[in-house]
Amino acid sequence: MAVHNKLFIYSCFFVLLYFETAVVFGMKISLAWKFLLIVGLAGYISMRKVEAPWFVILSYIYLIKSVLVVGIIEYPVKTILPIIGGLTLPIIYQGLQTYLISKPLPELNGRYHKLNYSRLNAVEKNFKYLVIFLALSCLPFWLGLEPLVMVKTLNSFGFEAQRFVGLFQNIHNAAGGLAVAAVSLLYLAKFETKKSVKYLLYICFFIATIGMLQTFVRTGLLMFVVGMLVINFAEMKRNFGRVLFLSGLLVVVLWLGVFNSDEYMARIFDTRTIAGFGDYRDIGSGRFLIWETNLRTIFSQDLWGVLIGLGIGLSGTIMYQEIGLEVFSHNGFVDALVQSGVIGLFLFILYLSSIFKYINRFRGNKYYTLSISYFCMYIAFQLVQGSNQFLVMSLFSFLLILLKYTPQLAHHNSMPMSGK
Repeated sequence: MAVHNKLFIYSCFFVLLYFETAVVFGMKISLAWKFLLIVGLAGYISMRKVEAPWFVILSYIYLIKSVLVVGIIEYPVKTILPIIGGLTLPIIYQGLQTYLISKPLPELNGRYHKLNYSRLNAVEKNFKYLVIFLALSCLPFWLGLEPLVMVKTLNSFGFEAQRFVGLFQNIHNAAGGLAVAAVSLLYLAKFETKKSVKYLLYICFFIATIGMLQTFVRTGLLMFVVGMLVINFAEMKRNFGRVLFLSGLLVVVLWLGVFNSDEYMARIFDTRTIAGFGDYRDIGSGRFLIWETNLRTIFSQDLWGVLIGLGIGLSGTIMYQEIGLEVFSHNGFVDALVQSGVIGLFLFILYLSSIFKYINRFRGNKYYTLSISYFCMYIAFQLVQGSNQFLVMSLFSFLLILLKYTPQLAHHNSMPMSGK
């Protein structure tokens, strides 16, 4: 694809993401285009017989279970809408898989199995382009473009600093997306042979890192540190020089961007100017209070309620009645338990373990370490935030596809031309 075509496509994507929060005919653009994407991919996938891995099947089972809850009759829309976010990983994975496997083989009873190597090359390149895109998307906002979403400040901490949101719908999406992009860019630079592209990846790494730090979101910082540590740990047995480089880079980022920032330290230790409870309920912006409330709610139900869960609508209403807040738990495991019950929590853990097992099948793959890094960042995100971020899960889908199919691409590219 010509450079001007790529620029046009990613420019259109920028415009789409920029206007995501706008409302048309009573519906947010973000919800509308993602719904259409999911429906389109589902239709595309259904046209071909491509075998899905176990984690994809489990994700669908978990999502179906998340609808079968106590509050489905009273709160049908609130119960069903979160499925769109949960579908991102499996549906994009299957969509990419269907796109790559293009020809049916008779010996496989018509199942599509022949890999299209030119398309796999395109998927690999677009993974790189996407993380570069996320980093460079910060620049227009630093140059004066105003986001369409409300920009938060640190007033409650005694500072006037604005929190960077950029192209994303909120500061948490910005922090998570840029943290994942930064870790990816640093990792991809290791394998880049062209010096100009390698330098571009390093520059984009610093852009994404600065953008992530400017959100002042602790979850994004945690994801960044976890991702960097995983990559660093993986290098210990292979390249001590790179370990020193990555360790030094992490120390510099934390020292300059966090420990020397009064604003960031106030965020980390929750030192607000507004008086709170003065006890454990203030920790983590009230996370302990939210967890306590939701756990008390689910375990006060009858056996049926504990088993199948209340759903996001009913659990939110009960929380509002108890503490005057209607928010999710800020913990994916607590959310799974409260909203989908013990059965849902079991399926969620089973789903996560199936992703880990899938990744471990491809030890030695060029993308193995980055995949483990993504998985650990995702677990960290679930422990302190929860839910699913569309762009992060989309990148994870690309990565899981590359993890499975790039060994075949490497083998194909190493074959003599007559054998291809």
